[in-house]
Amino acid sequence: MITVPLTAEGASLVLSDAVVEHFALYQQVRQDQADAGGQLFARITRYEIFVEEASIHFSKSPLSPVVLDNLGGLHKLVDPEKPTKRL
Repeated sequence: MITVPLTAEGASLVLSDAVVEHFALYQQVRQDQADAGGQLFARITRYEIFVEEASIHFSKSPLSPVVLDNLGGLHKLVDPEKPTKRL
């Protein structure tokens, strides 16, 4: 479990062990890896955001994430001659 303090009043963000393991399993660490897409599920109280579950979108193989887009930081190719559009 990871706890990150957010405010001086004691509010914190807490990631469950399952979420931390999920992040470690699907993080993009090389340029040739696809971005993983998914959702985080949390319980929110006055002083805590407890992220208890993470999901991922899978392709045909149950072990590989779907390549949904090329928006990951390692996928962007910047053309200085071409103006960029904000999403």
